[in-house]
Amino acid sequence: MYYRIGTIKTIKEGEHEVDIKRDFTQEEQEKYFQYRKYLGLHINNKNLYNLIVRNGEEFEHFLDTIKDKDPSEIGSPDYVVFEANRLFMNYLSMIRTYIDHIPSSLSKTFDSKVKDEFDEFLSVIYDNYFEYRFLYKLRNLAQHFGIPISNLISNEQGNHITMSQSYLLSYKKWGTVKEEVKNMEESIPVKGLALRMNVIMNTVYLFVMKFYVEGIIESLKWFDSLQGELGGSTILAVSDSPEEYGKGKFKFQPMNTDEFINAVHDLNENPGIN
Repeated sequence: MYYRIGTIKTIKEGEHEVDIKRDFTQEEQEKYFQYRKYLGLHINNKNLYNLIVRNGEEFEHFLDTIKDKDPSEIGSPDYVVFEANRLFMNYLSMIRTYIDHIPSSLSKTFDSKVKDEFDEFLSVIYDNYFEYRFLYKLRNLAQHFGIPISNLISNEQGNHITMSQSYLLSYKKWGTVKEEVKNMEESIPVKGLALRMNVIMNTVYLFVMKFYVEGIIESLKWFDSLQGELGGSTILAVSDSPEEYGKGKFKFQPMNTDEFINAVHDLNENPGIN
């Protein structure tokens, strides 16, 4: 492919002026595409993490909503348990999606050592946090064995959604977590599990950020330098070859620097990683 770079200026709404100024060098192309990889990794990390948080918050909100209502106001027990399972299984699924997708994104952006470092970090998280290993195994149960939530209990303390310890123990693939499940009560409350897990997943999210934070900051400085040289917002003209470009056969490709600026804002919201 053949690339040239220039500036784009808005004349009025829906009308732009493009001024292509020079070749976009091979060295610049390599930098740009590497920076795009950092950005793609950040967007993937952020979106997947936010899906975990939102699903967890929706689940906890549902539990809060039914807690203090009269049982006649919340629907049948079957409906309440169904809704709780729907929300909880969505939450468990998003955790697993994050755990599966992030290593792949890391491998596409960095060498295998970075993926190995992430896997080692998850092993430490697994060993140190009961909620993480419990929900990790619970997601496997939900996928391969059955729905996890079984009961709605209504008493003087309100309405509570619970899992059955004896039912959970009928699943045979708990591994070492089985002993911890055995130490639980028969009625295992689910309220608070997602909130505590969200805190743990925030630690994982920030850990992944550390791999690309320098690249994102470096990319914004590079874009600032380009815009300073060229005198405005940058755009690429892309063609199959110089000859095709000379014939007017090319397409414009915005460089979308706003996406990098937004990424830096995200990083600045977590100053501990800079």
